[in-house]
Parts: sequence; C-alpha cells; structure tokens
Amino acid sequence: MSHLQSLREVKLNNNELETIPNLGPVSANITLLSLAGNRIVEILPEHLKEFQSLETLDLSSNNISELQTAFPALQLKYLYLNSNRVTSMEPGYFDNLANTLLVLKLNRNRISAIPPKMFKLPQLQHLELNRNKIKNVDGLTFQGLGALKSLKMQRN
Repeated sequence: MSHLQSLREVKLNNNELETIPNLGPVSANITLLSLAGNRIVEILPEHLKEFQSLETLDLSSNNISELQTAFPALQLKYLYLNSNRVTSMEPGYFDNLANTLLVLKLNRNRISAIPPKMFKLPQLQHLELNRNKIKNVDGLTFQGLGALKSLKMQRN
C-alpha cells in the first residue's frame, strides 16, 4: 500500500480481522479507520502508533472486552467502541487523548462500573454509555469533562 500516499480513509468493516491491520507507510496519512464488524479482541497501542493523523476510529461490533493498556497518543477526535464486550476500563486509559477527543461512544457494552475520574478528557463534548450494566455513578465519575455538552446513559 506504500504507493497510495493520497489515501485518507480506510473502511474494512464486516470482515474476519482479529487485529488492527498494519497498513505500512500509508498509515501515517490515514484520518479515518473503520474496522466495525470484525473479530478484534483487544486494542494494542503498537497496532495504532503508526496512525499519527488518525481522527476517527470505529471499532464497533467487535469482541473487545477490556480497556487496559493506555491508548496511544494520537490526534483522535472520534472514537466508537459500541457493541463490544467491554466489562472494565482502567483509569487513565483515555488520558493520551485528552487534548483531542471530542466524541466517545461506548454504547451496548457490558460496563457495570465506571471508576472515579475515569474520563480526564477536557475537550470531550459527547459521551454515550447507553445500554450497559451501570448500576451507580460516583460523584467524581465525570470530573474532568468540562466541555461536555451531551451525556447519554439510557437503558442501563
């Protein structure tokens, strides 16, 4: 793919991918990567670090169950993790996206608890946690979300 220097969007939805693919040198130019409907089970920082221009990442409808190792520092604005199997999130997981992330969607997962101060994302404007298994919300859960305009937590 190294000859595709103008390539900006890659959509590999509804395949059998088990990991985020290595696209070689062209990765640095990609602004949108959509891998929805695959079989990806984890997000490894080393699989994403080459995507330095990435603004939108869609990993919806995969088999991701944990958000543990800190997300790599990227220019990400939109992150979609809907319809996975996420049960737990480590505090600090999204910290490297603090200056850029605007939209985070975690709908239709299995999240039962949100650690206090989980989201230190001062630029985040829209957070969706619909259709999870969240039982209670700590007073500090959403501290650090000063720009938040929309919070959706229906059907928990």
